[in-house]
Amino acid sequence: MRVSIVIPIFNGGELLVKCIKSIIDQKFNETFEIVIIDSESNDGSTEIVSDLLEKQLLAFKVIPIRKTDFKHGKSRNLAIQHCSGDIIILLTPVSYT
Repeated sequence: MRVSIVIPIFNGGELLVKCIKSIIDQKFNETFEIVIIDSESNDGSTEIVSDLLEKQLLAFKVIPIRKTDFKHGKSRNLAIQHCSGDIIILLTPVSYT
């Protein structure tokens, strides 16, 4: 079974990096990919996360969209179209501090 994890972001910063590291640290025996839909981030987080995932040899895609085109449902549906998983998990990095 293959799992796809969808994460919509705009300037995810350190929170996005922590989210990705948490995913990497999971004990999971199935194959998974990460699909990031990025609304014109300019804080460098997309590049940091891409480097991290490449070093871990994990499958991932970054789907760029214009910030003005972001709509919660539409953007997630676009990301889902790029998924190859049998199961799709939708995540939104949130800080509760």
